[in-house]
Amino acid sequence: MRSGMVIYLISYTVKPGPFSDDWEKKPIRRKIYANAHGASLGLSLKARIDGLRISGQAEILTYEYKGEEEVEVDGKIYTILNVQTKGDKTILTYGRALGNAKQSG
Repeated sequence: MRSGMVIYLISYTVKPGPFSDDWEKKPIRRKIYANAHGASLGLSLKARIDGLRISGQAEILTYEYKGEEEVEVDGKIYTILNVQTKGDKTILTYGRALGNAKQSG
């Protein structure tokens, strides 16, 4: 698999903070090599109806995805909106919610 881009999959750990009722959410970033994909017009339009803006898609090897909910691409952090697995390759669709739209997990 040729990889033309670098992404960082982001997961979080929660650890106790300096106070007993204070918890710190620490990001854990994993560097992954990916292939860029363009989102189809149909997928982009459906996302707009659902109140989402697709920023892009990245194809990675399936074993590298561990259920992360965020991805960093070119220094910007996006929410992973959809995960599509096809054998040994997985396509991550990432973007942001528009306005007051709520995402369903």
